[in-house]
Amino acid sequence: MTGTLENPFRGSLVALPTPFRDRRVDFDSLHRLIDLQVQGGSHGVVLAGSTGEGASLSRTERTSVVAFGVGAAAGRIPVIAGVGSSSTRSAVQMAQEAHGAGADGLLVTTPIYVQPPQRGIVEHFCAVAAATPLPVILYDIPKRTGVALEPETVSRVRERCGNVVAVKESAGVEEIRALAERGIDTLCGDDDGIVEGIQAGAVGAVSVVGNLMPGKIALLIEAIGRDDDRAAHTLETVRPLIRALALETNPAPLKTALARLGHCTPELRLPLVEIESENAERLERALGACELL
Repeated sequence: MTGTLENPFRGSLVALPTPFRDRRVDFDSLHRLIDLQVQGGSHGVVLAGSTGEGASLSRTERTSVVAFGVGAAAGRIPVIAGVGSSSTRSAVQMAQEAHGAGADGLLVTTPIYVQPPQRGIVEHFCAVAAATPLPVILYDIPKRTGVALEPETVSRVRERCGNVVAVKESAGVEEIRALAERGIDTLCGDDDGIVEGIQAGAVGAVSVVGNLMPGKIALLIEAIGRDDDRAAHTLETVRPLIRALALETNPAPLKTALARLGHCTPELRLPLVEIESENAERLERALGACELL
């Protein structure tokens, strides 16, 4: 099967954290975070992905987060649900539950830990894509999963799955370029490489820093797409904050920043823990430099 769905996901798609309070999902804070993205002009949100600590959510919590997010978005912004598991059967169940919860699309990660061959990755993605009619974004992040998604593998998946519309590429600019040369829509998965990624052919980005400055990042991505010379300068003003958010494992620095701005608690689920005090100080300085404090 050749691709039949057009890619509806472009521009600034912001990966939201899952707020917690007293070890439970804090739905009030999640609503505020979604409202911030709508008001800021973001083009979509991702829930229960890596930034959303999806691996630490129970199936019930994951479905509740997606369903609540869809209700809070109320059609104002697309909601993409993260799907990630080392088990294809579990990933299929996650996809079906996200579809039932009203998600507008799926972000499906390569299987973690088990390191399947590329032909196994093809079968995994095709099984998940076939489980719902939703548009699917494949997610390549080898530094977390331990396995890379090759361009030829993406092409093979798309030949069989008409609802696979794009790839979130976090491996690097060359990988984005290789996919773009095959006519495959890509989304840059690295805030630090947004300019280079879009110049290499990406049609947007899945952003973490967009949680803190949604309007600025949405405009930045649009400007890069227009080849606006000011875009690179704008990114340089934001880069210290982007790098501060990478001082420790995402989303720990992000939650610290959002807590500092009064949007949610910094609470994480083990094995993630709050960031070291010296990194919190560096993050504080970066927030100040971006005039967020």
